[in-house]
Amino acid sequence: MTFNNSEYNSLRIELIHHDRSCLTILQFLLTVSTAIYGLVLTKKIDSSLLILLSTILFIGFLYVVEKRATIKRISLYIKKKIEPKIHDFGWEEWSNKERNEVSETSLPKISPLIIELSLLTTANIFNFIWLCLDKNSEISQICNSLMIKLGVNNINIVFVLLFLIFAIPVFYSFYIVFQYYKYKSNF
Repeated sequence: MTFNNSEYNSLRIELIHHDRSCLTILQFLLTVSTAIYGLVLTKKIDSSLLILLSTILFIGFLYVVEKRATIKRISLYIKKKIEPKIHDFGWEEWSNKERNEVSETSLPKISPLIIELSLLTTANIFNFIWLCLDKNSEISQICNSLMIKLGVNNINIVFVLLFLIFAIPVFYSFYIVFQYYKYKSNF
C-alpha cells in the first residue's frame, strides 16, 4: 500500500475549510441575533421579527450540522484509509480514542454540535416566552383578530400556535443530532 501525501493534505485542508465555515456561520448567527434582540429591546422593530430570527437560527443550525457531518466523514476516511498505510500518522485514531476514553485526568467532553443545539433551543425558548409576554406585538394582534373572527376566545390556542412555531424546529434539530450520533456510532 502506498501513501498519497497530496490526498492527505487536500483532506486536511478540506477539514479546516469546513471547520472555518462552522465558525463563520456561528459568527453570522450571533451577529444577527444580537442585532435583532437589540432592535426588539429598544422597540425599533416589532417583536414578531423573533419568528424570523428563529427561522434563521434553524437554517444556520442545519448548515452547521451538514459541515460537522462532512468533517466527521473526512476524519473517518483518514482514520480508516490513510492512517493504516503510514506508521507515523495516527492523529485521528488517537483523537478518537482520547475522546471516548474516560479517566481521572479527562476533561469533560462536550460536542460542539450539542453546544450549538443548546444555543438554538435556548434562543427559541427565549423568543417564544418574549412573544407570549408581548401583548403589543403585531403577531399578538393578528392572533387576537383571527380569534375574534373565528369566534374563539381562548388564549390557549394562540399559546399553542406560538409554541408550535418555535418547538417544531427545536424538535427537528434534536432528531437531526440523534441521527448524526447514530451515524457516528456505526464507525
